[in-house]
Amino acid sequence: MKLKSIQIFPKGSEGWSSGEISFSEHITQFYGPNGTGKSPLLQSVIHCLGLSTRFRKDINENCAKARLTLESNLKQVSFERPYSREFYVKVIELVGEAESVHEFYSEMQITEYLFRLLGFENRNLITNSKNKTSIYLSTIIPFFYVDQNSGYTSIYSIENKFVKDQFSEMIRFFFKLPEKNSFDRKKSKLKAEKELEYWSNVIVDRKAALTIVKESVSGELRTVKELNDIIEKLSFELDLVKNNAMDESEVDESFNFLISNLSRRVREIDREVLSIDQKLSSVDAIVAEIEDEISTLNLNEEARREFLDFGEICAKSDQGCGLFSKANETYTRSLLYLRDQIKDLKRNKILNSERRTSLIDTKCTIKEELDGVIKKRNEAIQKADNSSLITLLNELERKLFEAKSELSDVLKIEEYEKRYISALNEQEETQVRVNSFGRESEKLTELVKIRVLLTENLVKWLSVLKTQNVSFDIEYVNDFEPVFDGESIQSLSGSTKIRVLLAYHAALLETILSKKGNRLPFLVFDTPKQHEIDSEDLDAFFKALKILCEKSETQVVFSTSEYHYRGDQVDFEYIPPYVGQNQNMYLKDPRFNS
Repeated sequence: MKLKSIQIFPKGSEGWSSGEISFSEHITQFYGPNGTGKSPLLQSVIHCLGLSTRFRKDINENCAKARLTLESNLKQVSFERPYSREFYVKVIELVGEAESVHEFYSEMQITEYLFRLLGFENRNLITNSKNKTSIYLSTIIPFFYVDQNSGYTSIYSIENKFVKDQFSEMIRFFFKLPEKNSFDRKKSKLKAEKELEYWSNVIVDRKAALTIVKESVSGELRTVKELNDIIEKLSFELDLVKNNAMDESEVDESFNFLISNLSRRVREIDREVLSIDQKLSSVDAIVAEIEDEISTLNLNEEARREFLDFGEICAKSDQGCGLFSKANETYTRSLLYLRDQIKDLKRNKILNSERRTSLIDTKCTIKEELDGVIKKRNEAIQKADNSSLITLLNELERKLFEAKSELSDVLKIEEYEKRYISALNEQEETQVRVNSFGRESEKLTELVKIRVLLTENLVKWLSVLKTQNVSFDIEYVNDFEPVFDGESIQSLSGSTKIRVLLAYHAALLETILSKKGNRLPFLVFDTPKQHEIDSEDLDAFFKALKILCEKSETQVVFSTSEYHYRGDQVDFEYIPPYVGQNQNMYLKDPRFNS
């Protein structure tokens, strides 16, 4: 099933309309300033699918209905729903020239129809009041539709959580895992707890061993591929020298190869240092601006306190009118947010400074080595005998030995990291078993595999979004809710929180695709908080989603007011086409359009 188009119809001759807007098979972007009507278009998609959606008053007053058209199994299916408090959805199926009409008067009815269309098998769950219930489309939509307001506050933003363990149950449904509240498990709790304690101790030991190994190595290590390449080239040059297959010009060329390799490493370090310097130079300016905002807030708060006694004038009850208490809450929230931003910036500055120091130290070492090789080359050029070959031979052997030693260090660190991660996975599996007592039996192995894959994908998407101020040591509560080295998503703030939320939605979708689970065929982001994330990072995020779209039958739809996505010929981009009172709009108002 895939989205084909959305259209909004006017209420009367003076009402607002959109015309039919088609969706791309990959990426569809609605671009335009705030207030141009992007959100009503995206909201209308889930509105037509039967969800209860709050529209602005002017939409309800000027728009009659919306029509969402899908394509499923070679048939076209249109969902028409009025902008009304009464629940009513009209579905028109078109196969060739044959047309059939269905009408639905409750969310459960439309959910059952859509589940049949998608090939989903619903399941019986338990409510918080221990009654029988089923899955509704509204309980799974928040994983695939990120609302402009509440969608960027938590990974599962929904008002009515009536299902017991609702978050976990919905994700279990996606992965076709057993229900969480079905059967009691029959496992040995004592044995599982002992295993958990054992693996916790192993993790401590292996993490300490990994730290010791890393600290025993100095300087910046290259990758295994880089080292294997340089070892291969050095070995080749060394064989030529040993076989006396070089003349003076080739000796000079071999020295130049060594010099070029060292020079390249110096240039790479210089580029990274320059990038860090640019970041560091901007941090102080940004911190100063934020501190100015804090000072302004403090001045406003002091002024407010001067007038606190005036609260008695408008007091009509023991609590008063509440005007000043609300102002105080707003002040506190703003102050905490700004201080969190400063903490993030200063933490990044420390990390970047430490990285810069390490790079400079490495550069000095390489420069000394480079000067030594150049000196030996110059000495070899001045000599007319075979001593130049001996000098080159010694230098190549030394460089080969160093490269092999570095490769050994890298491989050793990788091995210790694998052992540490293996212990973490064992602890994860054991923890799942411990948490399972008193609950239904389930495919524990499959659940652990899914969480391991989800973690891999989450780390990948966090990296795509350059999320720095969060640990990649990820555990889970409620089966699939991530905790980052003790920090829950709710405890995060600012750009870090937005990045984590975006990464989780993308990682969950990619994991469902890998496991061929139940999913909706689209992912919708209604105006991500662009002031929280650099356009460059958002661009990397949506380009990575583009790759995901190309690999699977998935559509991504999003709206932005600042970031501008540049897609290919398959992607669609829309800008407000109609004249409005103050700016162009997505909805046509007859007063300004003939």
